[in-house]
Order: sequence, then C-alpha cells, then structure tokens
Amino acid sequence: MKKSVKITCIVAASCIVLGLLILLGVSVKFGFDYRNLNTTTAEVKTYAVEQTFENIDIHSLSHNVKFSVADGEQSKVVCTETARTACTVSVENGTLTVTQKDTRRWYEHFGMYWAYDDTSEMKIELFLPLQEYRDLSVNTQSGDIFVGEPFIFETADLSATSGNISFGSAANNISLHSTSGNITCQKISMATSIKAETTSGNVDLSKISTVDLSARTTSGNLNLFEIYATGDVVLESTSGIVRLEEATAKSFAITTTSGDIRFKDADADMLRIQSNSGCVKGNLLSEKNFEVSTTSGDVDIPHPPRYDENAGICTVITTSGDVTLRTP
Repeated sequence: MKKSVKITCIVAASCIVLGLLILLGVSVKFGFDYRNLNTTTAEVKTYAVEQTFENIDIHSLSHNVKFSVADGEQSKVVCTETARTACTVSVENGTLTVTQKDTRRWYEHFGMYWAYDDTSEMKIELFLPLQEYRDLSVNTQSGDIFVGEPFIFETADLSATSGNISFGSAANNISLHSTSGNITCQKISMATSIKAETTSGNVDLSKISTVDLSARTTSGNLNLFEIYATGDVVLESTSGIVRLEEATAKSFAITTTSGDIRFKDADADMLRIQSNSGCVKGNLLSEKNFEVSTTSGDVDIPHPPRYDENAGICTVITTSGDVTLRTP
C-alpha cells in the first residue's frame, strides 16, 4: 500500500473516532436527551369546531393529514404547530377549512428536531362524528394522507406531491393523485367512479366494487385485488407491472410500454391489452375469442382459435412481449 493511501486511511479513521467522541461527549452533557439539541419547539393545539358543516377542505404543506372518529358529536381539529408553522381552522358556508401556514424563511427549513411525545409527528388530525358528508378535498405537499373506513362522502379528492395516500372510506366519486408517493385504496363499496394516478409510486387497489375505475402510473406498479366493476376499467403504466387478481369488469383496457401484464382469476366481457416489450400472461375465468398480434413475441393461447358468439373478445397487441393466456 502506498504511503499516501496509508496516511489518508489514518486521517479518515481519526476523523471518525473524533466525531464519535464528540457525539458521546454531547450526549453525556445533555443526559442523552436529544431534545435539548432542537432548533425549534412544537406543541399540540386543539381547535373545537362548534358550527355545523358538510364539506371539508384541507391544505397542508408538510404535515400528515389523518381522519379519526370523534368520541361524541363534537368535531375538533388537532394540529402539531411550531412558531412558524401554525394552522387556521374556520367554518364558512358549510365548509370546514383547515390550512397550514408556513412563514419560515428558506434557511429555517434546515434544523434538528427530536420528540418522544405527541409532538413527535407533525400532523393535522380531524376528529369527526360518524355521519354523511358531501365534498372532501385534501391537498398536501410532503405530508401523507390517511382516511379510514367509517366515514361517508359524496366526493373525495385527495392530492399529494411527495406524500403517500391511503383511502378506505365510502364515497361515490373518488380521485386520488400523488406525484412520487404510493396510493392505497381499499374496502370501497358501490362507488360510481374511482381514479388513481401517480408518477413514480405504486397503486394498490383491493376489495372494491364500483362502476368505472382508472389507474395510471409511470414507473410504479398497478396492483388490483378483489375488484368488481360493472363498467370500464382503464389501466396505464409505462415501466411498471400491472397485476389483476380476482378482478372482473365489463371491459378492461390495459396499456404498458415495458411492464408485464399479469392475470389471475380475472375476467371481462371485452379485453384490449397492449404492450411493447412487456409480457402478457395468466388465466381468465371464461372462454374468449382471441385476437392476438405480436411482432417477435411467442404466443401461447387456447387452440384451435374459434369464434364463439357467446364468448367475449380478448385483443392482445405486443411488439416483442410474449403472450401466454389460459381459459377454463
């Protein structure tokens, strides 16, 4: 080993040891309570909501947004706040509005914060009575959104930039959008329309009955389990995998560029599947009239091909992807 390399290794190791000694010294000085190193302080504030409302509008910058069931008929909003990230709560024209305001300068976004109590999570939590509401709108930048089962909405529109979205309440029309976060939607009954869209995150949909459903992602996967749609299901992915298990609909329209399309116990009266280099494989629940076109991919479908006027139509178009499908 060269002398210069040895010197570099010795200096690097010395710096690491020195850093650990400094950390140990600071920890001992503050009794291993790292909250003493915080560059800001936070507190939990509760806002009682006295007025009645039927619509909910939430705007959050960095806080997570959660919905919980109230103990009684009184609604309240609980926010984790700092001196420069406060929340405003108001009711006007039947709409409950919660807005997180951030007055920090750019350099105040860099700091240290430790907490072991209720302030450990920066969040906006709504405690609501179990009743029917009309329009729900939630928008966050980096915060996650979680809406659980018990609530009933007419419409739900949830949007996040980098946060994850989890929705499991009843709603007629549901729209979920995230740029880089994951989307989870489950246990939905008798919806009219469900739309889920993300750029780099995954979309997981399960235990859903609806009329129409659409899901889109660029690099994430689309996973559908136990889906019952009486209308059309439209799925689009660029490089992610599309999985359908125990999923039925009037029609499936599925498009990918390089991602595989996989069926397990799935079916529709009409299927149109298109992929450039992704493979199409799996099993369908009923006989189909197959129309398959591929440039260089292998094809393995039930033979001999025959037209059955009682069977649905399955159209598959690929460039280099293989096609392997089975029917009963």
